[in-house]
Amino acid sequence: MKEITLQPSIGINLHLDSLPLVRECLNDIDHVEVMYENIRELSRTESWNEIIQYKSIHIHSSSMSIGSTGGVTSDFLCSSELAVSSLSPEIWSDHFAITRLNGYEAGRLLPLRPTNGVLRDAAAKIKIFMEKTGVRFLLENIAYYFRYPGYDAMDAHYLAEVVTAADCEILLDVNNIFVNAINFNFDPLSYLQALPIDKVGAIHIAGSRRIGPLLVDSHDCTPSPESLNLLVEAIKLTGPVPVTLEWDSNFPSVDVLRQTLSDIRHQISLCSDTRA
Repeated sequence: MKEITLQPSIGINLHLDSLPLVRECLNDIDHVEVMYENIRELSRTESWNEIIQYKSIHIHSSSMSIGSTGGVTSDFLCSSELAVSSLSPEIWSDHFAITRLNGYEAGRLLPLRPTNGVLRDAAAKIKIFMEKTGVRFLLENIAYYFRYPGYDAMDAHYLAEVVTAADCEILLDVNNIFVNAINFNFDPLSYLQALPIDKVGAIHIAGSRRIGPLLVDSHDCTPSPESLNLLVEAIKLTGPVPVTLEWDSNFPSVDVLRQTLSDIRHQISLCSDTRA
């Protein structure tokens, strides 16, 4: 366990509809996370320059489709290189998932089938991306609602295999771990223990809700106590890495967002009794 001596950077993801809200909370955050796919529309707003002038930038994308056959497209590599050049992000992240099937967009994050070939190809894509852009790359564990027969319901060791082969880092989504643990009946702490924890470069946390028989990673409410507790357990292991609150819809009031960010900081402060 690492002793926590520094407060990690706390941030929030940015949407066109949440720009006014985030502007009101700039003093409560250290960084913003922007979706690569939304940069063009965000950059046309008056608030964009104000935010990126004062806050560190993390870029998150869903376009790589790590688990699909075929390489990273040249168009994506070129536009990613331009985004890195213009925004100088601290990190770039994408998902341990499929978002494109046979050339068609899936419209959601789907778990990849973790065969040796798929995992090998995923690592190769990441290496190419890092060589082209020169940016720190983090691979995020996703929430999934089905698993392929014959493969472990806990995908931590598959993720670890790709991250190790690609020599990249992990974007650890603690809410996704919690959601999957509930839906597939495994211990969330065992997931953390199965990862190369020194590879964790940042953390996501979000809200979830029940939809029918499933717990869903909804990103439309405050994080559950269970997710906040798992955040604490993760930070105990990783040390002070950046933490981003994801909120994609049903945006809260300014007071609720400020309180949620404050709660996250407070939970992290519990990780060490020796904090100065």
